Amino acid sequence: MRILIYGLNYSPELTGIGKYTGEMATWLLEQGHEICAIATPPYYPAWQIWQGYSAW
Repeated sequence: MRILIYGLNYSPELTGIGKYTGEMATWLLEQGHEICAIATPPYYPAWQIWQGYSAW
């Protein structure tokens, strides 16, 4: 199955919904599904885009 995850928070954020969404995607991938994720650059919990990532 091809699955699109579309949301604000995603891995590598270590807390909040980003952590759980990333773990769900990993599990689905291990079950043989094709995963594509569209998300913002990681910014939580500092409320600033993490070093090494770009808003563009």
